[in-house]
Amino acid sequence: MQVLLGEFIILKINFTKEQIEQLNFEKSNCINLRVRTKLEALILKANGLPHKKIQQILNIDKNTVTAYLKVYSEGGLEAIKKNNYVGQSSQLEQYAEIIFSDFELNPPATINEASYRIEQLTGIKRGKTQTWNFLKKKQIALSKSGTSTGKS
Repeated sequence: MQVLLGEFIILKINFTKEQIEQLNFEKSNCINLRVRTKLEALILKANGLPHKKIQQILNIDKNTVTAYLKVYSEGGLEAIKKNNYVGQSSQLEQYAEIIFSDFELNPPATINEASYRIEQLTGIKRGKTQTWNFLKKKQIALSKSGTSTGKS
């Protein structure tokens, strides 16, 4: 139910005892962390906690709490259980072949060397974790022995 308050629309959901039990059941059987967070936010809201307290407990943005409530009010439990998150694509994707070719000819020995060479090749500076994640996703391994890729 939506209530108009000045310029703002307040979303108010009256949870039944059965709905709260179902949310708790789904949360206890859910293995996806993002979906568990959505369910936990709904459970906290059903127990009367304000948005600000929910965002502090779950370490999420106030707008995220509102978005979860809106999804639930419009699509129910099935909509909440959907995980539509796909992540952001790396800016390095467009240079993957160049990086792969260079590393295949001259494999970097360390992640620092790989980060430096990627920056030299692409102009894009990435930290060690971002570099490591990109190389892992592309199956490019660091090697002191001369084997640079997971692909044979």
